[in-house]
Amino acid sequence: MGMNPRTLRPSASGFTPRSISGLAAWWDASDDATITLDTGVSVWADKSGNGRNATQSVSNNRPARDTTINGRSVLTFDGTNDSLDFTGVARTVETMFAVVQQRDAAADTANASRYGTILGAASNSRGLLVRNQYNNDNFLFDPAFNGFTLGVNRIVAVVAWLGSSGDVPLAVYVLRRNGTSGMQGWINTTSLGTATTSESQTLDRIGRSATSTSYFVGQMAEILIYDRAILDAERLRITDYLMRRWAVTNQTYTVS
Repeated sequence: MGMNPRTLRPSASGFTPRSISGLAAWWDASDDATITLDTGVSVWADKSGNGRNATQSVSNNRPARDTTINGRSVLTFDGTNDSLDFTGVARTVETMFAVVQQRDAAADTANASRYGTILGAASNSRGLLVRNQYNNDNFLFDPAFNGFTLGVNRIVAVVAWLGSSGDVPLAVYVLRRNGTSGMQGWINTTSLGTATTSESQTLDRIGRSATSTSYFVGQMAEILIYDRAILDAERLRITDYLMRRWAVTNQTYTVS
């Protein structure tokens, strides 16, 4: 008999993302109080207390809220024009967490090289993205900040998993930027590589960056931004919280 998904949720330990200092933005698709529905999601309110509400004024460009994961509502982005904007802050130091599942080729046959931007910026530096190769055996973790030279403001990791096929698995993506000390990415607890520098960038949108091929296709569950480079022990604690909350399977990933 399979385990009841509710048993995978966090115990009443009192831990929340606010338990870690530096929380700058927090979007939780399962929290009804943070969602405004108006022919799609017009407002995804920020739970951090900093007022960074993500909004979309164009009805045709709004994500839907018609799917659940582990009994919790998530937002669905169509990969064509869905996105939300918020007021960003220029930073060289920050840590991002995103619980998302990107769809496979069948969901977006029009553009096989689509960059699935989770958190993006107005410039071509894109931001935090997951690039599906649409060949059913791997995808790319490809955050880029102020430049496209591999290892310098950009990480490109080819990621495969056992029985790779179809949709990219639901996962917790983490990116920690620490100024000139560089940046590092993870999928759940598996390292996805590093880059040597991480320059100033203003993340101000969810689901796209500045390019026409940057729209995210799939489900977004929860996104956190901290205004500092959090410690590894803190990263693991937040990752564990999110994995339990959304019943994320800790796949074995091969990174090259």
